[in-house]
Amino acid sequence: MKYKLLQLLLISLGIFSGSGVLAQQFGQVKGHISTADGKPAGFVTVGLQQTTAATLANEQGHYRLNRVKPGTYTLRVSAVG
Repeated sequence: MKYKLLQLLLISLGIFSGSGVLAQQFGQVKGHISTADGKPAGFVTVGLQQTTAATLANEQGHYRLNRVKPGTYTLRVSAVG
């Protein structure tokens, strides 16, 4: 009986520890922002609504958000001026 209980416990630990590895897969969101006349929109804040994830686009308007959990998001873009 003790052997079966130990075996079940070890199998359960293996399943739960493995599921944590699978659940931690992330992606990235990247792109380019331009103005209405096609010029790069530099130094614009880009974020994902309903999260705290945000970044600042570089001078050429390129941005990248790393370690984004899989899902559907809406981009939030804001600029001053």
